[in-house]
Amino acid sequence: MKKRFLVTIWLLALIIGASFLFAQTTYALAGGITVPANTGLPDPADPPGYAGAGPVIAVIFNFLGWILAVFILLAVISFVITGIQYFMAMGDQYKAETAKRNFTYSIIAVAVAGAGLILIRTIDYLLS
Repeated sequence: MKKRFLVTIWLLALIIGASFLFAQTTYALAGGITVPANTGLPDPADPPGYAGAGPVIAVIFNFLGWILAVFILLAVISFVITGIQYFMAMGDQYKAETAKRNFTYSIIAVAVAGAGLILIRTIDYLLS
């Protein structure tokens, strides 16, 4: 058991060492800090779609996009829940009215999410 463990550790160290040996990354000196260059990764100072805008604006728009996606997902989930509520009312007038009211709120949520998407896209267009 111990011998098997040592052989596994040795092979793992050999694989990791070989990966460092054959890596094709070059390094550049930027402001006294050595950073990898020519890695094939995009430059964080100039993200795609936000040329010249800087990383802060890109982070803000990405954050707003994620928040909007979560909001839309919650709105769709609320559609499903209100549909289930309406079907489960089974003739009970109070439960049916509650489901209809919740469905109205779901429609308002989707409208607000759509307006948010239009607003984000408009601001992005005006800033670019």
